[in-house]
Amino acid sequence: GTFVVENHRKLRPRILIGVISHTEASMGDYYHGRVLDGMRQAAIEHRASLVLMDYQQEPCNGAAGYILINPVTKELDHVAEYAQGEAPIIVVGARSHRPDVPSIDTDNLRLAAHAVEHLHKLGHRRIGFVGGGSQLGDSRDRQTGFVQACEALNIPYRDRPALDVPGY
Repeated sequence: GTFVVENHRKLRPRILIGVISHTEASMGDYYHGRVLDGMRQAAIEHRASLVLMDYQQEPCNGAAGYILINPVTKELDHVAEYAQGEAPIIVVGARSHRPDVPSIDTDNLRLAAHAVEHLHKLGHRRIGFVGGGSQLGDSRDRQTGFVQACEALNIPYRDRPALDVPGY
């Protein structure tokens, strides 16, 4: 048989959550796809609706909170000023510089150092760093981890990335 909820309007109301990402980010790539799928599943479970936005537009009115994907400092500050403490904000994929905004991120510093250590154990002694845009905290952390590991292992390195890919 079919189950029909006769009084479906009395169910807990949906809340609106703004998800803000970079226009250059591909929602079809592995990283963003996994992050968004996890958000979508949690939203379904908690009867929430997600609104996808980018940092070049104003955050939507009426959002109960905002999830920021890999913001740079000025983007996080802009959304925090807009929300004015009335809607919670969390950063995913970057570190927050604001004590009032929590974040969830990968240990990019250790990740890069681990990669250098692994290549060193395999016998490699000329290791280069390929970095993303220097405005992104993840890229800066990875380069710092690379440099620290090279110094610890006495591996010569260049002061700048072997290849610096601008943007996202």
